[in-house]
Amino acid sequence: MTLTCLGILILTLGVPPGPGEGSGSPTTDSLVTARIERRIVKTFDFDERKLGNYEDVPMNWRRLTGPGYPRFLEPAFDDEVGHDAPPSLRLTINGGSVGAHYLAKDIPVNPDSDYRITAWIRSAELAQARASITAYFIDHAFRKITDTERHSCSVGGKSENDVWTAVTVDLPGGLVEAAWIGMTCRLDQAAETTPRSDEPRPVHYRDVHGTAWFDDLSVIRLPQ
Repeated sequence: MTLTCLGILILTLGVPPGPGEGSGSPTTDSLVTARIERRIVKTFDFDERKLGNYEDVPMNWRRLTGPGYPRFLEPAFDDEVGHDAPPSLRLTINGGSVGAHYLAKDIPVNPDSDYRITAWIRSAELAQARASITAYFIDHAFRKITDTERHSCSVGGKSENDVWTAVTVDLPGGLVEAAWIGMTCRLDQAAETTPRSDEPRPVHYRDVHGTAWFDDLSVIRLPQ
């Protein structure tokens, strides 16, 4: 996690100084140490080569499957592109949607706490498709609690292509059955247009090619 990202998180959290967090005007370093780092549960900068991961996909990330997600579309590292620095997680479409979900028991949940997931997304060549992240709670049996899933805003389109955009997802707490947090990074084709009386057979526009990069994901436990 870079200082730039941490500074953004400070503004996002808006946490007032607590007792024992220094006197006078706190420095940026003291804010980072006392009020942010202790609340960061997990970060993803995708710099995993130094950890011995030489696979094509980041650790514990798996390809999304199901209708609309062709098996030939795979998430992968991009060693040339990154938010502050490479690598990043790259999703590329070729006629369908593509995504990756994180499934591991290393993002533990305090049921009494709310959580915020932050990430940076960059898109390229997207006209109809959009990139986003989702987050949700997982129960003690390692099953997704479907009703808890929340979505970030979508990134893409001519005005947002080739620009890194910060997105967030907030997960409200209070569920005793919540044990871990799961996430997805996704690049989805536009939903099909609903037929109307004046257009019973609407044209469904889709992107043939397009890419989205995801980087510097952080899971933060919010103040109670």
